[in-house]
Amino acid sequence: MIVGAQLINAVNNNVPGWAGILIIAFCTFFITLFGYKVVHAYEFWSWIPTFIVFMILLGEFAHSGAFINLPMGVGTSEAGSVLSFGAVVFGFATGWTSYAADYTVYQPATQSKKKIFLWTWLGLIVPLLFTEMLGVAVMTAANVDGDPKTIVWPTGNPYADGYHNSGSGGLIGAVLFPP
Repeated sequence: MIVGAQLINAVNNNVPGWAGILIIAFCTFFITLFGYKVVHAYEFWSWIPTFIVFMILLGEFAHSGAFINLPMGVGTSEAGSVLSFGAVVFGFATGWTSYAADYTVYQPATQSKKKIFLWTWLGLIVPLLFTEMLGVAVMTAANVDGDPKTIVWPTGNPYADGYHNSGSGGLIGAVLFPP
């Protein structure tokens, strides 16, 4: 919700972040008014436009050539960075655990527990890893630490500017809406 609100702000600066959150919250609330089956129908199909946007994001970013291979050093701070990123990945994935009861409600009692686990795990791990790795790749272009050995932008780094102006949504906006 927060990144969506940031993206709305990046596309239209007249819409503040709090208003973007309200827009998304009201749209979500509106869908839930129609009941459980409509919510499930929405969730069944809503991955398609999201997947299309991620493919466009991937294509635009790959075409931009702005990916920067940031070498990683060794030591205590780098180990802390790796562990911190691991915690982010874990937190990103565990947010879905509360939905487990929702998604298995239509499963027959005779369904194999291993089969349910495997399909649930595959259904989560593939998009989670794809999204996380795409986010890592795009964030390298922002280069918020300002490593002088990387690309020099003639008019300033648009990815860093988007990130500083509107957070993660601004970074996505900088990729999707290049100057």
